Amino acid sequence: MTGDFIYVDVPHRAPTTPEVYMMQYRQVYASPSIQDILPNIPFYHVGDDHDIINDYDQGPNTSLYKNASWAFNAYHRAPNPSPVHSDVNYFIMDYADTSFFFMDTRSYRSSNFAEDGPNKTMLGERQLRDLVEWAKKCERDRVVWKFIISSVPITNNWKGPDGTRDTWGGFMHERGIVLEALKDVSNVVVISGVLFLPVSLFTALCLVRGERHVADV
Repeated sequence: MTGDFIYVDVPHRAPTTPEVYMMQYRQVYASPSIQDILPNIPFYHVGDDHDIINDYDQGPNTSLYKNASWAFNAYHRAPNPSPVHSDVNYFIMDYADTSFFFMDTRSYRSSNFAEDGPNKTMLGERQLRDLVEWAKKCERDRVVWKFIISSVPITNNWKGPDGTRDTWGGFMHERGIVLEALKDVSNVVVISGVLFLPVSLFTALCLVRGERHVADV
């Protein structure tokens, strides 16, 4: 899952207590539709804003974040692969000739309204370094496919307030660092949630045909 497993603020903003977040997870897991697929499809989870509150950008030290993370970890941390470090929620999964890097795009991000530049980050310094090191190691080890899981689109074709602030479109400097690091890494695919545009499918197909793109699907 690429985030937004729950929508704590839809159809209205609920109280942001630990009990309310836990209730939201129980309600989703009690849904007959998800009960039908859980025994048959493995799930790994990254968090996104609606798992906390819309467009969350206030860091990991607020009571809001801590309450939301407590519920997320209670339901989703154990089923996920082990995190890269014990105190983070981003992780790597290797399977055969494929490796996945599941990013955390909420915990360490700067304010969405900050001026874009070297001091603005979505990943934080440590996670960015871990991502780049993972990609280079995969290439050295001849891992065939490298998948990066982002809860927000890495493309820059979604306009409007959310598209220019909350996605990578608002973090173009750091996005440039990521893409520069990936330019010599083969077969990289970026999978994201949120975005619903046909162009995402087009860029994925281009990569499959052998062109070297970072794809957002």
